[in-house]
Amino acid sequence: MHLTYRDKMNNAVVLYDFYKKLQRIISKPRKIEAFWPSEASADYYERETETIRTIGKCQRAIFYSQHNVIPTTANGYLSIKRMKLGDLVEANEIHYGHLMSTKILSQIPLQIKYDNIVINGKIDEIVFDNLRSLYDLIEHKSGYGWNFEKDIIAGGTYKPEHAMQIGLYIYGGKFQNLLAPFGIEANQIGTSVILYTSRGNCENADDVIVDVEQVGITHQIKVYARRKIKKGKDNPIEIKDTVDHLINIENIFTKCKHIYDCSVKGVLPENDFAAEWNKTYLNSMLKRKKISDADKLNISSEKKIPWQCSYCQYHEMCIKNEYPKTLEEYQKEATVRMEDIKISYKDQYGIDLQDIDNVLPESKDAVSTTE
Repeated sequence: MHLTYRDKMNNAVVLYDFYKKLQRIISKPRKIEAFWPSEASADYYERETETIRTIGKCQRAIFYSQHNVIPTTANGYLSIKRMKLGDLVEANEIHYGHLMSTKILSQIPLQIKYDNIVINGKIDEIVFDNLRSLYDLIEHKSGYGWNFEKDIIAGGTYKPEHAMQIGLYIYGGKFQNLLAPFGIEANQIGTSVILYTSRGNCENADDVIVDVEQVGITHQIKVYARRKIKKGKDNPIEIKDTVDHLINIENIFTKCKHIYDCSVKGVLPENDFAAEWNKTYLNSMLKRKKISDADKLNISSEKKIPWQCSYCQYHEMCIKNEYPKTLEEYQKEATVRMEDIKISYKDQYGIDLQDIDNVLPESKDAVSTTE
């Protein structure tokens, strides 16, 4: 079978990406006490359906990642390319930000500590507003497709997991004063914006402003969204300002602590989405008239899995409730599989993978990104 240039390139992307994942398990294994904001999870109150559901990453998927489990499936080439394209879009937006401010910081590391866990993140961009003498935190997110452009770019909606991520950064800056080493005190932090960019038409949307406020002994993520609603083809767009108090910072920490405690005790945490599938999620779908009562019974009886699980790289282990092996075992397996990939790469392309590392420009995470 003749392979086109595109086929060969896409196969190389997948092989190289998986090779780098194996390499990180050996050289930079994860620790059970360390988390990333992009994979945080929380209980979220969904206004439309009046239900509480999990947002963010499944606790069990985080657990497997922290234990350096080798994924049972590789990322597809489209997924890898989209992540890389997102990095380029973000870099481009930061570049244009220099046109309105002479003080711009990007990729600012932040360590948010709670009990014996730490959440390691990077703020995409901090821009100094010369007129207000305040620093604005910017979280860049990109997407593609008709739904993204309709709901987020044109409609002013947002994804709650994105608000949760930048909410953690605001909390770290305002309540733990973690930006002081960069010359930014808590009282100098202004607004925090999620800047969405379409990878299709390059349109931006900054209709979502995020803040964190203390309520008693807790800290709540407060989201101001300017929704644009168009009722009918010939009707004008209606602007609806909303304020959501839907995510609790302490709830994020509690979930992280639970995952850590499971590691210490040697037990698997819950699969959030599978646990919800026959309860909250199905009821939510029923309320939104996405499914019928008959559909709900059929789905429950057939034990179908939610879409989040179908895309999970650890799904095969998860459905067996399989506990991770030791780091040493995974590193040994990673070494063997890396050698196999090197041989396959040499056979297909006539070059050594080590030579690619010497000429390929380094990005956040080589081909794909994890944070």
